[in-house]
Amino acid sequence: MPKKASKLGNQQLLNQVINESLLTLGEPIMETIQWHLKAHGVFVDSSDDLNLRLFYQQLQQIVGQIADMIMDEIYDSLRQSSHDTSLQLDASEPVVSRIEQLLALNMAGGSSK
Repeated sequence: MPKKASKLGNQQLLNQVINESLLTLGEPIMETIQWHLKAHGVFVDSSDDLNLRLFYQQLQQIVGQIADMIMDEIYDSLRQSSHDTSLQLDASEPVVSRIEQLLALNMAGGSSK
């Protein structure tokens, strides 16, 4: 798959997983979070690259420590969708870094082996 198509696929997958994770909090809460994110320039439903670190920072400001649980859920969902289901990233690294690494590996179409 060409890198541009793979990158777009990763972005769509990331957006879908983020929305599914936010929806676990309930639709009214998800919509409120999305409204606050958009008000701060973070557009989850955009085809543009999502700045994951800015997303996490804004999410922390909105929901506090629940942001960590949401990010862990996003990571777990992306890992399950990964090309390499045996992939293990260093759990001591921040979840945002692990998500970025996972997306980079998916875009490259490779594995960590």
